[in-house]
Amino acid sequence: MSFENRKKLGIVLNKNAGLGVDLPPTARRMLKMPVKELLTADEIIERLHSIFSEYNIQPDVCVTEYAGHGVDLAREMAEKKYDAVVAIGGDGTVNEVVN
Repeated sequence: MSFENRKKLGIVLNKNAGLGVDLPPTARRMLKMPVKELLTADEIIERLHSIFSEYNIQPDVCVTEYAGHGVDLAREMAEKKYDAVVAIGGDGTVNEVVN
């Protein structure tokens, strides 16, 4: 299924990204960042909305507030039948979202 056909996209963002993390290459490609640059969580959210608006998608971006919150957010998105859920953060965030 292409992005153009998606109706509901959920993004779980680890709020520690707001501290100016150095994003991994895959995340940089997704955010159309040709070089390494440090972004705050607000800047990441702004870029996500800008990128997905090109596909007429308004993602629901949820920022984690505590350890284990990614599990709760991803479960809630699954229950609401999101077409896709994307985790942005470190290994712990990805692990929480896939579990």
